[in-house]
Amino acid sequence: MASGFGNVGANLRDFRNFSRDVKSFVGERDGYNMIFAPFTGLDKYDKCVTFAAFLLSHENIEDYTWAFDHFVKAMGRNPVVILTDQCPAMKVIVHNSFSDKNGLIASKHRLCMWHIMQKFRNKLGNRLCKETDFMKKMKTYIWSSILETDEFERGWMEVLKEFKLDEHKWISDMYSIRSSWIPSFFRDEPMFGLMRTTSRTESENLFFGQFHRQ
Repeated sequence: MASGFGNVGANLRDFRNFSRDVKSFVGERDGYNMIFAPFTGLDKYDKCVTFAAFLLSHENIEDYTWAFDHFVKAMGRNPVVILTDQCPAMKVIVHNSFSDKNGLIASKHRLCMWHIMQKFRNKLGNRLCKETDFMKKMKTYIWSSILETDEFERGWMEVLKEFKLDEHKWISDMYSIRSSWIPSFFRDEPMFGLMRTTSRTESENLFFGQFHRQ
């Protein structure tokens, strides 16, 4: 830009001193090794859109609350649906940041179906999940977006009864939060069918990671 190093007005020692002074000024506020947290959504063409991105020092309630609060401030409204993994802290953060003036949650919090489905084998065992048609029957009701909620619940119970899982604790826990991850409960939400897993966000992270140099 200056048409040659001789026109820059500084030598190598000057640059080294400048780098030293900048690092001293930044100190503990170092921007390296921070967590890149994008907010990814979809447009009407089913394409990913990055609405915002943050650099966080830690993956904790305090830092995520700060990010979520600033996201709402920048966008001017709460998101209709927010999709996360089954992190207990996220439930607290979403409630705190995406509530209206009356304290009611203004955004519907949806859990990633893929993460939950991956747990079936660990929680119920390989024999049941791989050597029977249990998973095939469960997926008929779990993944369907055309079933009414009562149809899903009836089908879920029938499968549990058939495989004697009526009193299995983890299955009961997943059923108790069914409104957070089963598509039947999101039929009235815009674009609910396109937002079932966090794979889009993870794909965006991989994309942005190509431009990050260690």
